[in-house]
Formats: sequence, structure tokens, C-alpha cells
Amino acid sequence: MKPFIPACVSLAMTCATAVAEPIVDRTLPTGAPDIVDYKVSECDGLLGFGRIHYRKPLNVILTDFCFDEETGNFYSAEPLVGLELTAKSRNGRVYEDLASGNSEYTRKHVKIIPEENLPGCMPEPAESVHAKFNAPQSAEGKGQRHGYFIGYTFPTTAAQVGADKGDIYFGLRLIGPDPSGKATFRTGGIENAIGDFLSTAVFDGDSGTITINEGAGYNFGEASGTMSMTFPGDGTFNLTGTYAAKSLRLKGHKPNEMVETKGEVKYFRGHVMGSDGSGLLGYGIAEGQVTDASGKVHDYQAMAYLLSCVKPG
Repeated sequence: MKPFIPACVSLAMTCATAVAEPIVDRTLPTGAPDIVDYKVSECDGLLGFGRIHYRKPLNVILTDFCFDEETGNFYSAEPLVGLELTAKSRNGRVYEDLASGNSEYTRKHVKIIPEENLPGCMPEPAESVHAKFNAPQSAEGKGQRHGYFIGYTFPTTAAQVGADKGDIYFGLRLIGPDPSGKATFRTGGIENAIGDFLSTAVFDGDSGTITINEGAGYNFGEASGTMSMTFPGDGTFNLTGTYAAKSLRLKGHKPNEMVETKGEVKYFRGHVMGSDGSGLLGYGIAEGQVTDASGKVHDYQAMAYLLSCVKPG
């Protein structure tokens, strides 16, 4: 993808004030067109990472972002240009395109709030970031009315985790039909197929092993699986592995409810947060099969996430 360069007549800048802008590259990390990761380089603003999802069809892409709070330009898979600071308090700050809607809920915007995933975990606080895009323009979002971003900043990262073990939360969200699988999902998907896993991890330098112990009580009951982590030394980590879970409900399912699910992480990108390596945050794409109570098996693709506050010591 070519760098996003707004026109000289944009709300954000003129020809006289134009400066070098971040470069946004669209990548296919697995070679499959249904798994997309946008990477940003040459960022002089607020740098972060997250995922964008669109309502129809239910698809998820990963993206870096670079936000220049002075110009109001947000560079990512979906760019926003010329946002204005409209609210600021100890609870965060909001930037909006005031001409794009008649309320804060309909306008294109970026909201930056205190870290909501690992509050108080890292010595250098990260922030959570939410954004809304009207009439998305990316290859994945064209033709849809809205796109929604959720992610985080990483002001400081570490090469490795700052502990030799820790508790891990791994979960699945936004489950929809696997684009390369059979189209067997009913409209809206299978709601109780999302859930969380309670896991433990052992870290050894540039690698780690995660063992799934049980479901976290949100749809998933009995669960198992093993995953491997790698830390290339640049403040990021990758994740691969498999998982399986059964519904926490033992009886009384509706025909289209999940009774068991299994899958694997196809692609994942996360960050070792804090100068002491005390936090782990990341997003990825998982694919698998869910069996409903009627016996039907559905191929799915889902957004996967991982978070952990690892206390050094």
C-alpha cells in the first residue's frame, strides 16, 4: 500500500506546511488474502497497534497506527485527517471530525483513554485507543458504512519478558465464517462461541510456552491447548499453537449453540510492554471449527487476543 498523503487542500495541512508522513504498508503475513496486517514506519507521533473490524461481513484486520495529535492526522489501515481536540480530562482526550456527523457517536473520531487492559501494570503507562471510521476506504472496508478500531499505545517496550513465568489470558472475539471454509454460519454467527482461556506460561529468554488450563467462565468450561511464543528482541512477540474448549453449559443447549470448539492461531502480533517487560498485549487471527448442539460443524475465523501482567522478580 502506498503512503497515505493528504491533498494540500486538506483540513490538516497546506502545501507550505507539508512534512514527511508515516508510511503505511498493507501486508499478507500468511500469503492468504483474508489475513491482513498493516504496518506503519517512520512515525514521529503516538505509536500503537490494534485491530479494525467491520460489521458486514464480519471481518477483522490488524493495523499499526501513528497519531499526530498536533495536526489531528491518524495514520493506519483507515486514515483520518484533520481531527480536532474536542474533549480533555483525566479520563482521556477525544479528537473528532466535527463536519462528519451531528453527535459524538456519529462523527469520525479517535478516543484515547487510560489503559483498560493492564491498568497499573507497566512503569510507563500505556493508553487504550478507540476510533470510528465512516465510509472506510481500505481494501477490506470499501463499501461498508463504518469501521471500528480498538488498540493500545506502546510508549516503551522490552526485548524479553521480565519474569520466568506468569498467568496468561487468551481469548476469542468476533467469530465469523472462515472465508476459505464452508458458508454454514447462520446470520449473526454463533454467539456463545466466543470466550476466554485461563493459562500459565513459562518464559526462557527468546521463547515461551503457554499451557491452557481451563475456560475463564465466559462460555468456555473444560479447555486445553498449548502455544509457543517467540521474542525476536525488537519489543514484539509472536504466537502459534492450538486450543480446544467445551461449553460450560452441560445440558439444555439450543440447537445452534456451541457445544465444543477447537482451532489454531494462524497469525499473531503483540508487544512486550514496559521497560521491565512486565506486560504482554497483542492481537491475532485464529481459525477453527465449532460444533453446535444439532451436530453441525462450522468453519470459523476469529479475532484472538492475549494479555498478561507479568510481575518481574
